[in-house]
Amino acid sequence: MSDIALEPHSFSALLLAGGRSRRMGQDKAFMMWQGQPLWEFQLQKLLNLGASRVLIACRKEQAIRHDRAEFVFDALGEDSGPMPGIARALDVLKQPTLVLAVDMPLMTSDFLKQRLLTSRHDGISRFLKSEHGLEPLAGLYDPHLLPELKLALTEERLSLSRLARLAHQEGKAEVIEVTDIEQAFFRNFNTLADWDHEKGMSCDMP
Repeated sequence: MSDIALEPHSFSALLLAGGRSRRMGQDKAFMMWQGQPLWEFQLQKLLNLGASRVLIACRKEQAIRHDRAEFVFDALGEDSGPMPGIARALDVLKQPTLVLAVDMPLMTSDFLKQRLLTSRHDGISRFLKSEHGLEPLAGLYDPHLLPELKLALTEERLSLSRLARLAHQEGKAEVIEVTDIEQAFFRNFNTLADWDHEKGMSCDMP
């Protein structure tokens, strides 16, 4: 059976922008990329996909604002990585949600659409696998995964890669291997040296 593209407005999208950026020494979401703060550059990719709702998971003190996006804020003092934001967004949206991290500037809208926004099985999440393993910060999370997310948070099992792997083993997620050429979309950065390298390599248009 061939893949069928998800209809516009039958899915939502979530930008993860609340990371603490400790190794970078400054908030990555506000670093400039191709003339824009990185969060705006990444958000535009999600807005291009035709999602019914687009959310940004961030900290209130970041003061990120956009008239085409909604927000789910980290709890005060929360430092548990991206999992709580994904769980909160799924709780609000209650439909398949494409998740993208703010620090993957080489990712493209076309790749996300072609690889993640197709569906053969209702209720199935979709995760991509690069040469480095599962890439849960660019994936399609189905609401059926919400109980597993909430349980993992309760038990302080905060690894999204582990959760995605278990979901796949239990038949709740599909894993899609990417090609050699597509590996570059997953490059991110954690230090200023990484940042300078990525900017030099960038040829992406949202």
